[in-house]
Order: sequence, then C-alpha cells, then structure tokens
Amino acid sequence: PCAMAQIAEKAEELNATKVITFTEENNIPALKGSKRAGFVPFITRRERWRLFRKKTTFTPLPPDTPYSFE
Repeated sequence: PCAMAQIAEKAEELNATKVITFTEENNIPALKGSKRAGFVPFITRRERWRLFRKKTTFTPLPPDTPYSFE
C-alpha cells in the first residue's frame, strides 16, 4: 500500500494525468493498496508462453469495473 501511495504522490508532483500499474488479480493486499491510492481497474494484461516465446495482450475494461475482491 505504501508503494502505491508513493507512486500516486509522485504522479501528482509530475502533473501526470495517467499512471498505469499492473497487479496480479489474486494479490488482494496489493489491489486494496491500489484502491486506497486512487487507482481504478482500467485494463487487463494477459501473458502466454508458447515455445519459449511470450505473447502479451491487453484488454480494456468497461468503465466502473469493480475490483475483483469487491
């Protein structure tokens, strides 16, 4: 939670309008820290390995998507 708050504070200092952080879907403490820091679910990242090659895909989430622990 502290790290997420520090990221959010640094973004404010830099006048960043968007910050993206990725957290494992089953890491509930990190997700709760993200929520407390003001982050909202925005996109999902999926990584697949096939024959020693990694493929990463991103899927946008609908607006107002709740956290997985809610």
